[in-house]
This record gives sequence, structure tokens and C-alpha cells, in this order.
Amino acid sequence: MCVVFGKTVDSCITGGGDGSIYIWTGTALTKKVDDAHEGPLFAITAVQDK
Repeated sequence: MCVVFGKTVDSCITGGGDGSIYIWTGTALTKKVDDAHEGPLFAITAVQDK
């Protein structure tokens, strides 16, 4: 599992052992991307919009 902070101070993005990506605001799960990767996510990063 991995985590990166989002654009705001209360948001973060986590990667799961099932290959899914989870987007959080505070303690609330706001979005889940199923099967974003074939295997577990061990690293994740956020990039700024251009």
C-alpha cells in the first residue's frame, strides 16, 4: 500500500494491494478506481495540471 498527499491539505490518494486507487477527502472515501494496476501498488505520485 502507498499514499501521496493531494492538492489540498485534507486530501490524499492511496494505492491498494488489489491494484485499486482510492481518493480521500479527510476520512471520507470520495472515489475508487478499480483495477488501476494489475498487481499491488507500492508507489504512487501526484502531478500538477499544466
